[in-house]
Amino acid sequence: MLKKICAVITLITVGFALHAQELQLNLDKQQIRFGEQINGQLIVKVNAKDKKGEILFNKSFEESLGGLELLDKLVIDTVVNESENDFQFNYRYQFSISGFDSGHFFVGPFSLGLGDKNLVSDSIGVSVYPVKIDSSVTEKPIKAIQELPLGFRDYLAAYWYFPVSLAILVILAYLIYRWWKKRKQNTDTIPVKESPKPVIPPHVEALEKLRKLQNEEIWKIKGDKVFYTEISLIIRGYLGKRYNIHALEKTSGEISQLLQYKLQPKSLHEDLSYILNLSDMAKYAKEKPGEAFAKEAVEKAIELVKRTTPIEEEING
Repeated sequence: MLKKICAVITLITVGFALHAQELQLNLDKQQIRFGEQINGQLIVKVNAKDKKGEILFNKSFEESLGGLELLDKLVIDTVVNESENDFQFNYRYQFSISGFDSGHFFVGPFSLGLGDKNLVSDSIGVSVYPVKIDSSVTEKPIKAIQELPLGFRDYLAAYWYFPVSLAILVILAYLIYRWWKKRKQNTDTIPVKESPKPVIPPHVEALEKLRKLQNEEIWKIKGDKVFYTEISLIIRGYLGKRYNIHALEKTSGEISQLLQYKLQPKSLHEDLSYILNLSDMAKYAKEKPGEAFAKEAVEKAIELVKRTTPIEEEING
């Protein structure tokens, strides 16, 4: 009797854990012919209180495709869902695959690391069939080449370079005439060279904008959504110039993954993830974190820029 009670308690505990953290694999097709595309999704559901560190694949993505070929790279999207007691992050990894050998293949299971825990998905079978050839179609005899009389278009296609060369000569003559006439009119004028605009280093520009947000307390004047949108754009613009990445075109998860080993110590990378995730919740989940979170976010952003400034620029500044 005691063993049965323990088993029931274990099942209930596992059920709650799976509800809080889940890795789900979806494919839109399970039967294809050579070269047909299958669109797939890996959905990772994680409660905010259970999210510790970054989500990493335990092995390369291609190794889990079971012999099928990856057509499109992973596209990662983050969705924040609000519940009664917590926020849930839904990470969607979208990809497309295909097969060029007949047979039955298994996609998955995929294994992801989340802090000290591993999430494992189910595997889905995919059958790949060769393209059927219609043997009932008979071959027809090859017809002889038919000669057609040449027309204006044929002559134009054969001798196109004559009219084109003539048109180029006319255009060059006209441009030379315009240049000579303009030069004759401006012989007495001395062109004034414009002084080049000074180039502002990325860290200086980012710090000026962040301190302006901090001093003006934008979250009070324009609201949380405008504040977090501006701080996200400032950080993304700085990181794009600092590390030569297209940060403005990438999701928060992609930026964190690209800079995982470039931001050292680890606390810098954690601060970046904190700012980006908080901005996503304010922009997309319509959350209002409040004044304390806004002050903390801008302080972390300023510290991030200071600690990632190149040494030579820091000395010159």
